[in-house]
Amino acid sequence: MRKNDIRRFRLARGLTLQDLASRAGISTERLGRLEISGATPDAHRRWAIANALKVRMDAVFPEVARVAKELRHGKPYPCLLYTSDAADDLTRV
Repeated sequence: MRKNDIRRFRLARGLTLQDLASRAGISTERLGRLEISGATPDAHRRWAIANALKVRMDAVFPEVARVAKELRHGKPYPCLLYTSDAADDLTRV
């Protein structure tokens, strides 16, 4: 399953890596790594990239859409629950 479509949308809009990075306010190096790895960046960067491409976030990051759909339909999604201040005391629910 693809994790992001940054490159496909960027090329469809005729943008260089530098153009999109500048519009999204992130480094060209980081954007290039996201394109190559297919990783899903943090929420702030997802929003900035989608906004710079002028598309919905879930179009560029289909994994985000899948998780949101599962949550809307009441399917359990694993998350970490902090049970204390100790970083090593995490419980998966």
